[in-house]
Amino acid sequence: MADIFREVDEDVRRDRAVDLWSRYGIYVIAAVVLVVTVAAGLAAWRHWEQESRRDAAAAYLAATAPSTSDRLGALAGIADARDGIYAEMARLRAAGELAAADPAQAIAAYDAISADAGVPARLRALAAVRALILAADVETPDQAIARAGMLIGDNAPFRAQAREVLATAEMKRGNDAAARAVLEQIVGDLSAPLSLRERAALMLDLVRAPEAGS
Repeated sequence: MADIFREVDEDVRRDRAVDLWSRYGIYVIAAVVLVVTVAAGLAAWRHWEQESRRDAAAAYLAATAPSTSDRLGALAGIADARDGIYAEMARLRAAGELAAADPAQAIAAYDAISADAGVPARLRALAAVRALILAADVETPDQAIARAGMLIGDNAPFRAQAREVLATAEMKRGNDAAARAVLEQIVGDLSAPLSLRERAALMLDLVRAPEAGS
């Protein structure tokens, strides 16, 4: 008797399973297909992304090689044709290439990068401080001071470099007291490069010398 009930119970479960599969089997198959398709798509995307990064790196290295005759043209091609970090690096490098031949054009290129909200913040700050360093030689001290004002905050990534330009501009204006204050900030900033702190210490001795002789 127990065997009969067991067989009936198994038949009922089998009928229910068949009924459930007939109702929902298509959805199960669709879900499996979807999972497989998404997994394959992700794998293909990762492969494409890796290949794209590799191609971008190779193009950047080729553009910056000493043997490249039209370096500016090659860098411009990377900046125009690609997205991501290599495009921004190409823009920065192109501006640097312009610096010796045409400082004004290089400053404009750096300014364009620093004003571009699509560029990572650290690269915008780097472009701004490079523009400041170039501008210090071709613009007035007042203009250099205005440029430096946005780059010398305690959390600014290149504050020491900007402060050095600011101190030099203040010295050109004859404002030794302001220059001293800025140079003391650089010397006391342990996160600043050692060579820059040493240079600031030498400059500090220079602006203190008249004070000591008076």
